[in-house]
Amino acid sequence: MAGFVLVLMIAFLSLLNGCSTTHRAACPPANGLRGSVCGDVDGRPGQERVGIDRRGSAIWLVVRFAHHSVATRLATEDSVDYSLAGVNGLAALDRAPGLEIVVTVHHGASTAFGDLFRVENGALARIRIPGFGGEFAYEGSVTHFNVIDCARPQSGLIWISGYGLEDSSHYIQERRLYRLAGDRLAQVRHESSRVSVPTAGRFPEFAEPQPFPHCLVVRNSRIQ
Repeated sequence: MAGFVLVLMIAFLSLLNGCSTTHRAACPPANGLRGSVCGDVDGRPGQERVGIDRRGSAIWLVVRFAHHSVATRLATEDSVDYSLAGVNGLAALDRAPGLEIVVTVHHGASTAFGDLFRVENGALARIRIPGFGGEFAYEGSVTHFNVIDCARPQSGLIWISGYGLEDSSHYIQERRLYRLAGDRLAQVRHESSRVSVPTAGRFPEFAEPQPFPHCLVVRNSRIQ
């Protein structure tokens, strides 16, 4: 009898493990979403699919759950090229359940501009970023360079830094630390320095690949 009970317990535990693995591994199909990634964005068991949907000239960020989807339209202007808009990946910005969504919205000649989103109460909420119309900037050219990164994964602290050419041998480097405060970034500290060309971008947030080189848990290699 004891042996029979043991067999039943093993079978039951195996069934539970199998169900758990299947549920956690499940990700809704892409079904036309461009450059999508999968991960936990709502803090619940399982994965969601996050991608871009184009409807005519409109661009939508879409999060697809097992039985429904939520979407928000990304801001567009007629004079801006949005052909390279895409999901960079999913980042661990703070200790709250669920990963934040990092999106490149548009590109300039050398600089890209992006947005941060999170899922709150079943809907997509944008995290407002100071400057650049609420977006962040990254990459750049010979004359300037911009970056964004976590101070530490899940810390809620974010560096937004950059440098611009002052003359042929020096850059002015700006370094700002922000705290994630609800639906926005609040500035904590600001540093400015004049650095020689060889020492520009010496801080860790200038690492590659951008954006968020140190806390992007799920990285979309298609748009890097």
